[in-house]
Amino acid sequence: MDGLVFRFAPLGWSIDNAERVAESRGIRLGNKHWQVIDVLQRYYSRHEQVDWHHLTRTLDENFQHLGGLDYLGKLLPGDPIKQACILAGLTPPRGII
Repeated sequence: MDGLVFRFAPLGWSIDNAERVAESRGIRLGNKHWQVIDVLQRYYSRHEQVDWHHLTRTLDENFQHLGGLDYLGKLLPGDPIKQACILAGLTPPRGII
């Protein structure tokens, strides 16, 4: 996890729980996943209401140097934003199926 502290993690969230959830979904968490989780937890801590479009744009910008949403889609197959929110212990925003 290379120094990530998860200071913005929601109450009750833990690394162990995220790993269990990921494993149940066939995902093995690595440093790249933890970076996405950290970005999401920080984002949610700064926004009382999370808008799907704004969150999508923010994630695309944060990971643009790696390929943006395409990168996230390869990292977290299916619905990457929903998967990432669940792993981060966050409720996916409205607009995500």
